[in-house]
Amino acid sequence: MFTQDAEVNIVIDGKQLMSMHGRDEIAKEFGGSMTQYSAVFHMNGQQTLNIDGDTASGTAYSFVTLVEQNDDGNKTTSHQGVRYADEYRKVEGQWLISKRTSNFIWRDDLVG
Repeated sequence: MFTQDAEVNIVIDGKQLMSMHGRDEIAKEFGGSMTQYSAVFHMNGQQTLNIDGDTASGTAYSFVTLVEQNDDGNKTTSHQGVRYADEYRKVEGQWLISKRTSNFIWRDDLVG
């Protein structure tokens, strides 16, 4: 999914929360951060692409649902709207993400 030298930035409420560099760091961070959730769901929406030879850029949208137990033992369900600003590079015939900025635009939490 990502190039070996990829960069991923996480932006929440207009502030950069995290920046990851390289496929190994990205896999480690995403793998570790997802263990707290009992369910993770991404529904992808529209996407626009601009292709220029072996590189491209695009914007994609996603509706994300995360389910976890909070400190009180109650289930918390979080719904989030995300806009991905991506840069792609074709490597050995495959399109891979070379840079992604994940902009979490809104969030709604349900407890109970």
